[in-house]
Amino acid sequence: MKRWKKLLALLLAAAMLLALSGCGVFDTKMAKALQKMSKLRNLHYEISADLSLDIRQAESEESGQNADAEPAPGITVDGSFRGSGELFVDPLLVKMDTKVSVPGFESSKRLYLEKKDSVFFVYSLANSGTIWEKQGFALGEKARVSALRFLITGLESFEITDDPALQQEGATCFRGVLGGEFLQELLEMFEVESTLTEGLGLRLAEGLFGEITDVPAYLWLDNSTGMISRVDVDLTETGANLARLQLAELREASAFDSLGLETELTELRLSVQLSQFNEAESFTIPDEAQAPWGETVMPWEK
Repeated sequence: MKRWKKLLALLLAAAMLLALSGCGVFDTKMAKALQKMSKLRNLHYEISADLSLDIRQAESEESGQNADAEPAPGITVDGSFRGSGELFVDPLLVKMDTKVSVPGFESSKRLYLEKKDSVFFVYSLANSGTIWEKQGFALGEKARVSALRFLITGLESFEITDDPALQQEGATCFRGVLGGEFLQELLEMFEVESTLTEGLGLRLAEGLFGEITDVPAYLWLDNSTGMISRVDVDLTETGANLARLQLAELREASAFDSLGLETELTELRLSVQLSQFNEAESFTIPDEAQAPWGETVMPWEK
């Protein structure tokens, strides 16, 4: 069962609910912005993520390499994810076009998310194909509200910053930190570990998520609309910790180590931009996406 779609839908729904929530945290200016956003009917969003990996030949212990010597030359592999689309609140309806790029490979996909009664449905079409896949899953109202409140409490440390490097014309920047423990509890709430191990059959390193550290994050408030217009998160440090531990697990479980390579994640950044508040372009889910011959996985078929 392709449970990764369930994870994607959960994270997308949580992220969008956060953007549309009203709460009294932050200072007065930010609190008012969140209250205004809680009344939004729709918006346009753009998501970007960029990562870099350094891959080099490992020095063997027998080589007698000086500890102070420069590391062996290697290559840098850059990858990116781009997503954009529209979000409508009532009824909940989301469209998302995605593109993943790494050297020598690109993949695109269109996704739709909608709610019918108490069931969420995700429809996906890969690489301009013709076969749609459909999955349904349940997410209780109580669980969604609890997750929403939990997410908001993790943002209480944010404060206005006057750092010139972070200033944008017509916007006010807030800087803060998402605590490592907060992020670990968030992953636990959404059952990410079980989704990766049971749904995708991945062998995760023991204590992997315990390597998650505090994550710097930034929020921009548009001064003209009073809305949150951008969120940036720097996941480089915690991503490097996770990659280092997981790669060690892969070396033990396969012949990967026989290649004698060292891999290090040197950059991982995420950015979300919001715009067209209450003016997003309307859309409908294509009839062929909802056709019964598409792959359908219902909540009771777990």
